[in-house]
Amino acid sequence: MINTQKDTCPKGEFFMPKTIRSKILLITAIVTAALTTLTVSVCFSLFQTFLRQNQLQSAEYSLQVFSGNVSSAMENILNFNQWCCSNMDLARYLEAFQNKDHMPSISSADSGLRITALNAYDRLKEEYHNTYAHEYLTRVIISPDKGRCYLQISDTSAAGTAGDIDRLRQEDFFQNALDNDQYLWIGLMEDPLVSVKDSLILPVIRPIQSPYGSRMVGWSYLSVSQNLFLDFLRNFPLEADSWLYIHLGNHTYQLKDSHLQKMISPEYQILSDLEGHAFN
Repeated sequence: MINTQKDTCPKGEFFMPKTIRSKILLITAIVTAALTTLTVSVCFSLFQTFLRQNQLQSAEYSLQVFSGNVSSAMENILNFNQWCCSNMDLARYLEAFQNKDHMPSISSADSGLRITALNAYDRLKEEYHNTYAHEYLTRVIISPDKGRCYLQISDTSAAGTAGDIDRLRQEDFFQNALDNDQYLWIGLMEDPLVSVKDSLILPVIRPIQSPYGSRMVGWSYLSVSQNLFLDFLRNFPLEADSWLYIHLGNHTYQLKDSHLQKMISPEYQILSDLEGHAFN
């Protein structure tokens, strides 16, 4: 005789314990699983939030340090430029060498101007070396408005010529920067006075007025090396899947392989507002 017993739990239906003890154990297990899942989800969400907040605050702090270092060095350079625009020795030199294309010879009637030029150059060189950020100045030029006899300090071995001044004056940015009421930041560019293009510079151009009136007697030209930015970015904690962009003037540059590369169309977009995670 063969006994058969039907399945007490029909297909497609959940097993439901019949005893009170079994029901209590099942409910307890369900509640415990639900609470565990909820706790893990909340902890994971909080962990992700704290991690993102810490990453953003760490990046913001690093950017603040970078910005502070660059601002301090740049302020020192601009103070030097202000000195160039207000120093009496340089002003007397510029007044004396208006409309002069070369240095007077020792035997000429204007030989005394050589002392004026020498004093001006010595003061310029002294103040240049007193500027702690002068290592980022690749070139300093003090030139009369109309003359071609100028003072220059350069970190290159190549000697400057009067043709350099003419070529600099013909650059598109020169007159715009000279006529502007404030500093005009045109961004990084190749040095127009160097034939070998291996480093970008940030040009700074300002007029120099006569100490006896508002008439412009000359101008100052400073070329600031891109190392001003790169030196402070060497230890910047940038992740492998992250990008750093610097905006100067109307141009955007990306830090790439320890160089600043100009972006024609910056490859970034704002995905979400992270203001709530940043420092206040």
